[in-house]
Amino acid sequence: MAKRITEAQLIRAFATAPQAVMREGKVFLQRGLSEYKRVAIQTSPWRVGQSGGGIPVKTGNLKEQHRTVINGLEGRFGVGDKRIPYAEYVHGGTPGGQMKSRPWLDFARMRANSSVEKHYKAFMDNILAHIAA
Repeated sequence: MAKRITEAQLIRAFATAPQAVMREGKVFLQRGLSEYKRVAIQTSPWRVGQSGGGIPVKTGNLKEQHRTVINGLEGRFGVGDKRIPYAEYVHGGTPGGQMKSRPWLDFARMRANSSVEKHYKAFMDNILAHIAA
Protein backbone atom coordinates (compact mmCIF):
# COMPACT_ATOMS: atom_id res chain seq x y z
CA MET A 1 0.00 0.00 0.00
CA ALA A 2 1.28 3.45 -0.90
CA LYS A 3 2.30 5.84 1.82
CA ARG A 4 0.83 9.31 1.85
CA ILE A 5 3.32 11.88 0.59
CA THR A 6 3.49 15.19 2.39
CA GLU A 7 3.73 18.46 0.53
CA ALA A 8 7.31 18.87 1.77
CA GLN A 9 8.25 15.44 0.41
CA LEU A 10 6.71 16.22 -2.96
CA ILE A 11 8.62 19.52 -3.13
CA ARG A 12 11.80 17.63 -2.22
CA ALA A 13 11.12 15.05 -4.93
CA PHE A 14 10.67 17.80 -7.52
CA ALA A 15 13.87 19.48 -6.30
CA THR A 16 15.99 16.34 -6.37
CA ALA A 17 14.53 14.52 -9.39
CA PRO A 18 12.18 16.77 -11.38
CA GLN A 19 12.40 14.76 -14.60
CA ALA A 20 11.64 11.53 -12.77
CA VAL A 21 8.60 13.05 -11.02
CA MET A 22 7.30 14.47 -14.31
CA ARG A 23 7.89 11.14 -16.06
CA GLU A 24 6.10 9.20 -13.31
CA GLY A 25 3.27 11.74 -13.33
CA LYS A 26 2.77 11.38 -17.07
CA VAL A 27 2.79 7.59 -16.80
CA PHE A 28 0.11 7.81 -14.10
CA LEU A 29 -2.01 10.18 -16.21
CA GLN A 30 -1.71 8.01 -19.32
CA ARG A 31 -2.67 4.86 -17.44
CA GLY A 32 -5.45 6.50 -15.45
CA LEU A 33 -7.02 8.25 -18.43
CA SER A 34 -6.84 5.07 -20.50
CA GLU A 35 -8.87 3.34 -17.77
CA TYR A 36 -11.56 6.02 -18.04
CA LYS A 37 -11.63 5.73 -21.81
CA ARG A 38 -11.80 1.94 -21.72
CA VAL A 39 -14.74 2.00 -19.30
CA ALA A 40 -16.61 4.79 -21.10
CA ILE A 41 -16.43 3.10 -24.48
CA GLN A 42 -16.40 -0.63 -23.70
CA THR A 43 -18.65 -1.02 -20.67
CA SER A 44 -21.30 1.67 -21.12
CA PRO A 45 -24.57 0.51 -19.49
CA TRP A 46 -26.86 2.10 -22.09
CA ARG A 47 -28.30 -0.16 -24.76
CA VAL A 48 -30.10 0.42 -28.04
CA GLY A 49 -33.83 0.74 -27.52
CA GLN A 50 -33.65 2.18 -24.02
CA SER A 51 -35.48 5.36 -23.20
CA GLY A 52 -33.34 8.24 -24.35
CA GLY A 53 -31.73 6.46 -27.26
CA GLY A 54 -29.03 4.00 -27.95
CA ILE A 55 -25.49 3.41 -26.88
CA PRO A 56 -23.88 6.81 -26.43
CA VAL A 57 -20.27 6.02 -27.23
CA LYS A 58 -19.90 2.58 -28.79
CA THR A 59 -20.43 3.68 -32.37
CA GLY A 60 -20.27 6.75 -34.52
CA ASN A 61 -19.04 10.24 -33.87
CA LEU A 62 -18.95 10.21 -30.08
CA LYS A 63 -16.74 7.13 -29.97
CA GLU A 64 -14.40 8.51 -32.62
CA GLN A 65 -14.10 11.93 -30.98
CA HIS A 66 -13.00 10.92 -27.47
CA ARG A 67 -9.74 12.63 -26.65
CA THR A 68 -7.16 12.24 -23.94
CA VAL A 69 -5.16 15.40 -23.32
CA ILE A 70 -2.09 15.51 -21.08
CA ASN A 71 -0.40 18.83 -20.46
CA GLY A 72 2.34 18.73 -17.85
CA LEU A 73 0.79 17.08 -14.81
CA GLU A 74 -2.79 17.81 -15.87
CA GLY A 75 -4.91 15.38 -17.83
CA ARG A 76 -8.42 15.40 -19.30
CA PHE A 77 -10.62 12.87 -21.03
CA GLY A 78 -13.80 13.61 -22.96
CA VAL A 79 -15.29 14.51 -26.29
CA GLY A 80 -12.89 16.97 -27.81
CA ASP A 81 -14.42 17.98 -31.11
CA LYS A 82 -16.75 20.94 -31.56
CA ARG A 83 -18.27 19.19 -34.59
CA ILE A 84 -20.32 17.16 -32.13
CA PRO A 85 -22.52 19.81 -30.54
CA TYR A 86 -25.01 17.18 -29.32
CA ALA A 87 -22.48 15.46 -27.01
CA GLU A 88 -23.58 17.55 -24.03
CA TYR A 89 -27.22 16.56 -24.67
CA VAL A 90 -26.36 12.88 -24.86
CA HIS A 91 -24.48 13.18 -21.57
CA GLY A 92 -26.85 15.48 -19.70
CA GLY A 93 -30.18 15.10 -21.50
CA THR A 94 -32.18 17.86 -23.12
CA PRO A 95 -34.11 20.64 -21.44
CA GLY A 96 -37.65 19.41 -20.91
CA GLY A 97 -36.52 15.79 -20.85
CA GLN A 98 -37.16 14.86 -24.48
CA MET A 99 -33.83 13.03 -24.40
CA LYS A 100 -32.92 11.29 -21.16
CA SER A 101 -29.40 11.78 -19.91
CA ARG A 102 -26.79 9.08 -20.43
CA PRO A 103 -23.88 10.40 -18.33
CA TRP A 104 -21.21 8.08 -19.67
CA LEU A 105 -18.32 10.27 -18.46
CA ASP A 106 -19.65 10.20 -14.87
CA PHE A 107 -20.20 6.45 -15.21
CA ALA A 108 -16.62 5.97 -16.46
CA ARG A 109 -15.19 8.06 -13.62
CA MET A 110 -17.06 6.11 -10.96
CA ARG A 111 -16.50 2.68 -12.53
CA ALA A 112 -12.77 3.17 -13.19
CA ASN A 113 -11.85 4.84 -9.89
CA SER A 114 -10.55 1.64 -8.24
CA SER A 115 -8.24 0.93 -11.19
CA VAL A 116 -7.08 4.53 -11.34
CA GLU A 117 -6.42 4.42 -7.58
CA LYS A 118 -4.04 1.48 -8.14
CA HIS A 119 -2.13 3.51 -10.72
CA TYR A 120 -2.06 6.46 -8.31
CA LYS A 121 -0.60 4.28 -5.55
CA ALA A 122 2.11 3.05 -7.92
CA PHE A 123 2.85 6.69 -8.83
CA MET A 124 3.21 7.63 -5.15
CA ASP A 125 5.40 4.58 -4.44
CA ASN A 126 7.68 5.52 -7.33
CA ILE A 127 7.98 9.11 -6.09
CA LEU A 128 8.82 7.86 -2.59
CA ALA A 129 11.51 5.67 -4.12
CA HIS A 130 13.06 8.76 -5.75
CA ILE A 131 12.93 10.63 -2.44
CA ALA A 132 14.67 7.75 -0.65
CA ALA A 133 17.37 7.44 -3.33
